[in-house]
Parts: sequence; structure tokens; C-alpha cells
Amino acid sequence: MTRNKGDASKFGEPTKILAFDPNMKLTAIFSSYNAVEKITGKVHQSILKCCKGPNISCLGHYWRELAPDLEISADEDLDNLTLLEYDAAVGVNRKIYATNKMRKGEVILESQFKQKSYLLSKKRNGKNRSKD
Repeated sequence: MTRNKGDASKFGEPTKILAFDPNMKLTAIFSSYNAVEKITGKVHQSILKCCKGPNISCLGHYWRELAPDLEISADEDLDNLTLLEYDAAVGVNRKIYATNKMRKGEVILESQFKQKSYLLSKKRNGKNRSKD
């Protein structure tokens, strides 16, 4: 993922859509909302609500619009770029599911997820040290 240089406005061009799996890895890049609708069979308004924020996910995936000032490389970013990295690059702190099971009752902010992951790894490291 890199930042575009120069004019980021591309008025009239379709918005690229990114799909992230439950493990928050980039799994697909779509050329437009209509392409998502054609391939998934889901009306594009449902995907739009996930991209804009009212909904968290749809079809078991997180969805984001590609920011006009960012460039995604299918070769480098597919299965490598995470949702957390992308949202940090865009500068947003959105709601996500606490686990990859994507249960509605387990919704947290991305910043809470990062803190929770840090605390869990710290707790695991502490247990490992006591066994040595």
C-alpha cells in the first residue's frame, strides 16, 4: 500500500472496494460497487453501509472504499494487508468484531482490539517466563 502523489481527486471514476476476511486480511479488490453486487449477488447498498460505517460487516467480510490517495497492489497487498493497517493509514477507528467468528455481541473499536491483543500477548509472555 502506497500513497498516491499529486491530485488524488478522480471525479467520475468508480470507487474501488476492498474486502477483508474475518481474520482481517485483504482478500479481494473490486473495481466498483456494481462489480461487488454482480459477483456477490448482494445489493450494493448493503456494501455501501459497511464502507461508510453504519454496518460493521456483510457476507462475512469487512468492506472499505479505497481512499483516493492510497494505492493497493494486488501482488503485494492481497493476503498481507490487514484491516487494522488500512484503517490506520486512512486515519479511522471503526467498530470491528472482537473475534474472527464475527458475533454481533462482540463488537469493539479497533483501538480496543489493539489494546486487547497487547494485553493478551503480555499475559502470555508473563506465563511463559514463569515456567522457565
